[in-house]
Amino acid sequence: MKRISKMSAVVAVLLVTSCVKDLDRVPFVSVTSATVYNDAANYKQILAKLYAGLAVSGQQRACGQARHQRH
Repeated sequence: MKRISKMSAVVAVLLVTSCVKDLDRVPFVSVTSATVYNDAANYKQILAKLYAGLAVSGQQRACGQARHQRH
């Protein structure tokens, strides 16, 4: 019983201290959504990329087959 309480105390300490300031990070790359959407000229490139993805694969899977085919 004493061993279980010691182990649970160790686990509790590790869980509490593991998330300290992990969410306060800055992206490593300089291109973020804030920088991309600041310039109006980038919207054309973004829409072109979205359209190209639909033009290549469509709304179905990549090989053009529907997910649930019924005969």
